[in-house]
Amino acid sequence: SNQIFITVINSNCRGVPVAGARWISWAFQMTRLGVPDDKLHWLWALFENLEVDVAKAMCPPDFNWKSLHPDEDITVLQSIIKLFVAANPQFVKQSALDLASWMIAQGADPTLKAPDTCKCIHQWITNEENQEMKVQMRYAGKSAITAALSIREQMQYLVDEKGPDVARCEDDIEWLGKLLAAMAQLHSPALRRVRMSVDSSVVDLWESMCSDEATQDIRFRTADGTVSAHSAVLAKASPVLAAMLKSGMSEDRKRCIELEDTSSAAIKLLMELVYTGATSCELSHEPALAALDLAHRWQMQSAVAMLETILQEVLSVDNFGMVASEAKLRSLDKLMAACKRFCAGSKVLQQKLQACELPGPVLELMGGLPSESSQPRAKKRRTW
Repeated sequence: SNQIFITVINSNCRGVPVAGARWISWAFQMTRLGVPDDKLHWLWALFENLEVDVAKAMCPPDFNWKSLHPDEDITVLQSIIKLFVAANPQFVKQSALDLASWMIAQGADPTLKAPDTCKCIHQWITNEENQEMKVQMRYAGKSAITAALSIREQMQYLVDEKGPDVARCEDDIEWLGKLLAAMAQLHSPALRRVRMSVDSSVVDLWESMCSDEATQDIRFRTADGTVSAHSAVLAKASPVLAAMLKSGMSEDRKRCIELEDTSSAAIKLLMELVYTGATSCELSHEPALAALDLAHRWQMQSAVAMLETILQEVLSVDNFGMVASEAKLRSLDKLMAACKRFCAGSKVLQQKLQACELPGPVLELMGGLPSESSQPRAKKRRTW
C-alpha cells in the first residue's frame, strides 16, 4: 500500500528504513506540545465575535471579570462597546446587548476603568459616503459607562450639527441608550448578587443530600408524584416554610405539604437550586415558571434570582407572553429588562406588540398599554 518510509541515519545504523506513520507520530509527540493559553485569548475571541452561546458554555467558572484584554488593555464591557457601535444589523446589536447583560450578571463591572497607560483607540465612520462623519474613543482612564456616554455624545453632536441624514447614527444612539439602561438596571445594588467559586466536591455533597430520601423528613405531594426534603434546610431557605413547619399547622403535623397543582419537575428544580445553587434538570419554561411561583410565594429570594436567570436563558418567541407576564406581575426587574431586550430584537414580537396581540401585562410592560394605576378611577358613590 502507500506506506511511507523514512531513512534513519546514526552511528550504528545507516540507511535503515522505518515505517513513516508510526515514526512521525512518535516524533511529533516528542517535539510538538501544545502551549497553555494563560491569557485566555480564545475566550476574548469568542467575546469579540459575539459567539454568545459558545462563550456562555465555555467560559471558565473562575474567570476574573475584572481582567483586561490581553492585547488592548480594555475591560470586558469596553470590548463589547467596540463591537456594539461597529455592528450594523439589528440582530448583531441585540447579540452584543445580550452578551453585555450576561457579563454584568456574571460579575463584569461597568464602572471599572481601563488603566491610564491603555493605548487602545477606536474610530468609527458613521456615514461611509462622508468620511468626515466619524467618532473616536480613547479608552485610557475611562470605564464602560463613560466610554458609552462619550461615544453617544459625539454622535449626538454630529446629528445636531450635520443633521440625521448626513450623520446616520441615530440608530446607534438609541442602542447605546439601551446598553446604558441595561448597565444601570443589572448593576444596581438591589439586583447584585455575590458569586464565588467553590470546589465541585461541595456541590456533590449537597447534591447527595438533596437526593438522600432516607434522611429527609418532609414530603411535597405534587400533581404527579412525591418529592422529599429536609425540614432544616427548608426552614433556613424560606421564612414562610419555617413558620409553617413550626406552627402546629397540618403541614407540621403530617410532615407533608400539598401542592396538587404543581408538577414534581418544578419542585425538583426548586430543591436543587435551594440545596446546590445548580441543577442537572433539563431546563424549560414551564417547570421554571412553576418553581418561580413557589419561590416567590415562600420568599426564597436567592432561588427567585436564580430562576430569573434560568428564564432568561430559555426565553423564546413561543413562551415570551407567559414569561414576560410573570415578570411584570411579580415586578422582577432583572427579568423584565431581559424581556424588553428580547422583544426589541424580535420582528415577530414587534408585530404582535403593534397589533396588541400580547397579554395585557406584557403590553403594559412594553409601554403599549397604560397601567391601571395611571388611569383615573371612578369615584364610588352611594345612591338612594
